This record gives sequence, C-alpha cells and structure tokens, in this order.
Amino acid sequence: MKEPIRIELPMLQPKMSVNAYLFLDPEPVLIDCGMNTNATLALLEEELQKHGLKLTDLVHVYVTHAHIDHMGMAGRLAREAKANIWVNPFTLPWTRDLEKQWQKRAKIIQTALEQEAPPGWDNPVLNGMNGFFKQALACWSEIPSESLKVYEVGETLSFGGGKWEVLYVPGHSNTQTCFYEKSKQWLFSADMLLPLTPTPAIEMKIDAPEEREVSIVRLLDSFQRMKKLALEKVFPGHGEPFGHHEQLIDAQLARIQMRKEECLGVIQRGKTSFFEIFEHIYPGAFNIFTLSMLKGYLDLLEVEELIQIDTSEGYRKYVTAGTASQFPIEIQKTTDGL
Repeated sequence: MKEPIRIELPMLQPKMSVNAYLFLDPEPVLIDCGMNTNATLALLEEELQKHGLKLTDLVHVYVTHAHIDHMGMAGRLAREAKANIWVNPFTLPWTRDLEKQWQKRAKIIQTALEQEAPPGWDNPVLNGMNGFFKQALACWSEIPSESLKVYEVGETLSFGGGKWEVLYVPGHSNTQTCFYEKSKQWLFSADMLLPLTPTPAIEMKIDAPEEREVSIVRLLDSFQRMKKLALEKVFPGHGEPFGHHEQLIDAQLARIQMRKEECLGVIQRGKTSFFEIFEHIYPGAFNIFTLSMLKGYLDLLEVEELIQIDTSEGYRKYVTAGTASQFPIEIQKTTDGL
C-alpha cells in the first residue's frame, strides 16, 4: 500500500491551509476535500492532472467531520465529479439541512461570546464573527442525496489498498472521526492530532443542540485514547505528516496545563472578565481559534472547581474558588492551533 498524496488547500484565513489526501489505487479516492471555492477546485484538478486523472475519475470522498474546511467542497464534487460522498452519522445532519445546522452552530458561538460581554458593549469580536459566518456558509455546498453514503463508527472501510477502522474522537469537533490502518499503523487524524494543539471548538452538543459542548473535556479524553494507539505515521488535517505521536500529545497536554495555570494566575490578580483575561493570554490576537482555546481553559478551571462564575452584573465574571492548586508539570514547547 502506497502512502497517500497530500494536497494542501486554501482556507478563509490567510496563510492557513487544510489537507486533502489522494489515493490513486485501486481507484481514485479523497480523504476530506476542502472548502467550496474556485481556488480549491483548481488545485484539486491540477493535482489530479499530475497523475493523469480528471475530476470525474474520483470515485469516493471520505469526510472526517462537519467543518467547512474538511467538507465544504463535497457537494460540488458530488455534482461535478459524480463521486460518492461518505460521512459519519454525526455529520449526516449537515448534509440534510446545512443552513439550519450552520445557524445552530453560529448561535451557540454567538451566545457563548455574548455571555462574556457586559450588557450594551459594542463587541467588535461579535461583529467580526457575524461576517465570518456569512462568508463561511458561502463556501459550503449542499450534497445531493443520491451521492450520499454513511459509514459507521467501528466499521472497517476499504480504500487505498488498506483496511481502515473508523474511530470516533470528539473534542475538536463532536462530529469527528479518524481512520486507522492497523497493519501499517497509519492514522488519518483529521483535527484530532495536529502539529499544533487542536482547538476545542465552540459547538453544540450532538444530543442537545441548544446547549454548548464542553469540548476540551472530550478533547483530553480523546488524547488519552490516541496515546494508546500503535502508530508509525499520522496524516493530519493540517500540517505535514509526522510520527512519535505520544511525545506530541504529551507536549500539547503540557501546553494546555500551562495555559490553564496562566489563566488562573490572571484571575487571581483581579482580571475577572473573559476579554480582560484574553488580552493577557492572547494580546491582540482575536480570532475564532484563540477565542475557543481560552473558552476551553476556563471551562477546565470551572470543571475542576478552581474558579466560580459570577453573573450578578449581567455577564460572566471569573473568580477564584478558595486556594488555587498548582500544576507541577514539565512544560514543553508547542503552540496553540486549530
């Protein structure tokens, strides 16, 4: 079995890219497919042409999770390439009523950020998010029902000459699956394992879509499951393939602990609002990734009962709960990411 061909595709954020992976044999197959933009389509066609293929030669597209950069192009490939689009059950609702699902996700993000802001504050972050939501939805295409196939968690998929077990690994997204080839010890990790620390996305719960998922708790649980896998090579959703995944996970866990401790220290020094804390942790770096990361650190502090939430003034204020514990852990250098 030959290694997949990595194809870097553009994202809405400058200087960022997402990976699609191409298998040529025994038939042309894509793992994830990028956003629905002309630039993405042109790059896919160019890469296929390098191997003597046309867009219409694609047979299957396997989607790992319901985020725009991983499945936005799927509907267009179904219509123009006549490819079968495979999704997991958690992603299936995004194929049936995309706009409704996107509105639910946007509402969860908006509500989470509104709860952090004093009443009447003209929040530039929220204004920016509203524009981003509209731009993102335009880069996501509906998938024709006749092209849609569903794979199940625990199922074994056959593509690229391998047998790939479907693993459910929520945390970055609660719709996320990975594909594991045991004989080669290869993993398509989507956004579960990345060179950068995965973002615990602000998303709704699967079984209660009006409620926000505490994503970072699920991310930490999935990290522990991933550490137990025997892996030689990881093919991530962003960045270059890598090995030594245990060391990477340990470094990212250390990074999360370090940031959590840093947030606690800021709160102890009297900075009690989300955006005050943000300016100490990520000064001048407002974006959906950093906002989600900070929300995750504060979620952990709240779950561990190291802080309490005061809403008496109409927004969330973070205060310490008794004597703060320390986190004796060796800090290794990584960076926050997707």
